[in-house]
Amino acid sequence: MTTLSMGTRTWVLLNSQRALNEIIAKRAKITHERPYFPVAGGLVSKDYRLFLQKTEQWREGRRLLHQLMTGEGSKFHSSLAEESSLGLLETYLDEPNAWYAHNYRFAISIMYRIVTNTSLRKTRGELEDLQRVTSTFLTSINSSFVDFYPQISFLPKCLQFWRTRWESMGNFHYRVFRHWWSELKGAQIPESSFVRKTMLGEYKGSDDQAMYITLFILTAGSDNPRMTLNGFIMACLAWPEPIRRMRLELDSLCGADAYRLPCMDDLASAPYSSAVVKEVLRWRPTVPLIPQRVLVEDLEFEGYKFPRGTEFLVNTIAVCANGFHKADSFKPERWLDDKEGKQDDSRSNSRIEQNLWQFAFNAGRRSCVGYKLAQKELFIAFSRLAYCFDFSPAGEFNDKELNAFVPGQPFPVRITARSPAHERLIRTEAVKCDIWGS
Repeated sequence: MTTLSMGTRTWVLLNSQRALNEIIAKRAKITHERPYFPVAGGLVSKDYRLFLQKTEQWREGRRLLHQLMTGEGSKFHSSLAEESSLGLLETYLDEPNAWYAHNYRFAISIMYRIVTNTSLRKTRGELEDLQRVTSTFLTSINSSFVDFYPQISFLPKCLQFWRTRWESMGNFHYRVFRHWWSELKGAQIPESSFVRKTMLGEYKGSDDQAMYITLFILTAGSDNPRMTLNGFIMACLAWPEPIRRMRLELDSLCGADAYRLPCMDDLASAPYSSAVVKEVLRWRPTVPLIPQRVLVEDLEFEGYKFPRGTEFLVNTIAVCANGFHKADSFKPERWLDDKEGKQDDSRSNSRIEQNLWQFAFNAGRRSCVGYKLAQKELFIAFSRLAYCFDFSPAGEFNDKELNAFVPGQPFPVRITARSPAHERLIRTEAVKCDIWGS
């Protein structure tokens, strides 16, 4: 653990799995609350974003999210991921230089179908706007001195010289959300869909509240997989040997001559491919520093005394490195082999749906509801891309710099179909994809 004084706030960075599990997971009753973020939560989010809301406001939105992702959303998720991945493969063939945009459409196509029961019909510009909303929101968290001295947010508005910048960002987010929300409320969305039945029917909050919850579901369920897919592509460039081993495993199941695509039924028979998913989540965690929780009462832990109001942040980079042999190396076998520094029996479990690096998706009461679905989604995307394509550098790159929030291509990649047979297989299968949109 590391203690920092940040303005009027005291931060404690949790740098290990044990500290995270003991403080955030086991003591969730007193460590689940959020502090107030005057900029990211107030000006940028208009106090509506579920991610930063205090528990009293957050609880109902969390219930709805849980209802969707563990109920109707989970029933067809695997088949939706398989279908959407067909569009992913075809667009990698047709427009390989825009691979980063295809990663986002792949993930959001799945979430859009889950929320609306319809296929995504959005332009790349519309998707770029929504992705920009998520990127600028995430980078606004703890970016202003006002969030470290929250008392000054009560100054008269005429004295808040920082306000114009952040309020302008919040208004842009609101306009983009309104654009999407107007379609989500449209007659073309089935009455049986989650958005019409639950958010526009059963939910008792305001229209703006319903909009922010629904768009949070769409963006959180798509941007994190997008960034993790980018991490996988980086692993293909920086560590080709593990990807070659992954491909050999997939060839043994699907045929080296492009007999068929990997599918979700292969999960139990593909332990190394499952380990690649785990290792990408560990090697390049999607969210390096998870926004803080605040103690609601005093805590004494192993001789340390933390007063009420102390804020705990999950230092995901440290958590994903501490206790791992050669942590900077991309070694999927560490999840399968006792010699690679396995710490407990759960790590030898090759079943992707259980014990798959939950800490990459946070912990405690605010942990990601859909992390098990996301892991399956990543398995199907990783395995099909590795089976069908060759990846090589198209210029200089730094495997520590994924540039997740940079517009355009985050790093240079050359993507080619593995063989004419694999290209034919993609073309044949892609006609079955109705979820992708254009």
